[in-house]
Amino acid sequence: MIIIIYSLISNIYVFYNPKIAIDEAVQQADKLVDKIGTSRAFVRPSGTEDTVRIYAESYTHEATDWLSATIALITYRLAGGIGPQPTPPKPLHSICN
Repeated sequence: MIIIIYSLISNIYVFYNPKIAIDEAVQQADKLVDKIGTSRAFVRPSGTEDTVRIYAESYTHEATDWLSATIALITYRLAGGIGPQPTPPKPLHSICN
């Protein structure tokens, strides 16, 4: 059996990235992954620039896009994002019943 996993990487530019804000974003990302299932996501601050990277993988394009966009928005708000705010995700029908 072949399992296809869709993945997406986003960069969020931040003015500051205190560890507590990133830790909170990681905790919220973990809750979202648990809610969707068959997914994973990472929130990782860059060591060389004011950037936080969001990695998301899931079983469909829709779930991957939703997970990435939701975590990007949460991280942007918690870590003091700069520049345009990430676009809020469209509802994910498979978990919004």
